[in-house]
Amino acid sequence: MGRKMVDYGNGESGRRYVVLMPNSSLSFRQAVLFFVGISTVSLTIALLLYFMGLWLVLPFSGLELLVLGYCLLLTLKKCGVQEVITITDKVIRVERGLHTVKERSELPLGWVRVELEKPKYRGHATSLIIKSHGKRIEVGRFLVESERESLAKQLKTMLMAPSFS
Repeated sequence: MGRKMVDYGNGESGRRYVVLMPNSSLSFRQAVLFFVGISTVSLTIALLLYFMGLWLVLPFSGLELLVLGYCLLLTLKKCGVQEVITITDKVIRVERGLHTVKERSELPLGWVRVELEKPKYRGHATSLIIKSHGKRIEVGRFLVESERESLAKQLKTMLMAPSFS
């Protein structure tokens, strides 16, 4: 069925980690089926109109399908991004990327704080910030509010846990 958007675990030598993933309501296969279905209907109508003498409909229909396909690919790519938060005995590391790590940030574990910052504007989402020594890392931008609050509590618990073995 659906995948979990927040997954907690323990790795080797006492490492703890959290994997964050956006909610992807459409799999790649479903996106292809959707695109094929829409294309079939759109091109059938465009071809009917073409044979009735309205030839200009066909290129615009093709252009619409090209834009739809591009938007579907962008959405699938955005939904494939992951954030991995790793806590070791010395650092907390946040890695982001699609299939490989594209962005990596580290903070020393000693003075790390986890905070939910209120939004500047009413109706906007809070920001989950991990900070230490003036450096800030925002995590879980794609999570819903309740998941961000739960993640903040879990991260605080993980950071207060006894030292590593």
